[in-house]
Amino acid sequence: MADEAKQPYDPENPPESYRDFWGVIQTTVYIETLEQAAALGIQENYEQFIAKSSAGNPIPVWFIRAEAVNVKGDDGHAFVYTDMVKLVNKNGDFLGKGMAPNVLAQAYLDKGVSASPLKVNQDDTAVGRLIHFTGYEAPLGGGFTKKFSLWPEEVTEKGTKYEGEVRVVASSNESGSDANPTASSLDEDEVGARLAQVLDGKSADVVLNEILTDDDLKRVGTYGGVNILEGAVDGSLVAALVEKGIMSDNDGTLVAA
Repeated sequence: MADEAKQPYDPENPPESYRDFWGVIQTTVYIETLEQAAALGIQENYEQFIAKSSAGNPIPVWFIRAEAVNVKGDDGHAFVYTDMVKLVNKNGDFLGKGMAPNVLAQAYLDKGVSASPLKVNQDDTAVGRLIHFTGYEAPLGGGFTKKFSLWPEEVTEKGTKYEGEVRVVASSNESGSDANPTASSLDEDEVGARLAQVLDGKSADVVLNEILTDDDLKRVGTYGGVNILEGAVDGSLVAALVEKGIMSDNDGTLVAA
């Protein structure tokens, strides 16, 4: 990554974004309780989502998870991207047409498939299909927007397999032991300070790119109990930084405290 950054910028061939990837939807489901979130291994993310939504109690959400097929860690682990979409307003009423859930669902329908949890057993389900995803901030009307990680750019025919190049990125080392000479020597506080320095003023969509271009951060295992690389992808790293008071998220722009 560092060598690539030194090359002259070519506007006709810009670097690939880690928010633009080929992947396969593994899960599309409704979640209403902490128990359901825990069963999917995302209780902490769900609790953080509830807190950020200013909801005191669990609320219904639509959760989608996809695994990238064109990028993987050098230890073979997969990168997972997710979207969590609130289904109700502050009064507990289901959101209507033109609101975030409907906008995302319509994007899939426009590509000829359904991402609805209610239709996973139908032939036109998006689950299991090879899809080209991108990060997209969708307008919702009234000046509001919603950022999605799993916005479908291209949906392939059922059964299509990915045959393109697979990028391999350095995997983090969670133990930080001397057995791995590439492990970062930064402690937890130093990691937080470095993240604040590197990410200050940046968009939440480029967190992974910024980490992978920093020689120390890309070798960090976890921060705040979150795997730093996976957390950079699914948003849980930013949530951990905000929770610790290291950074704030100002409408998608990260600001150091």
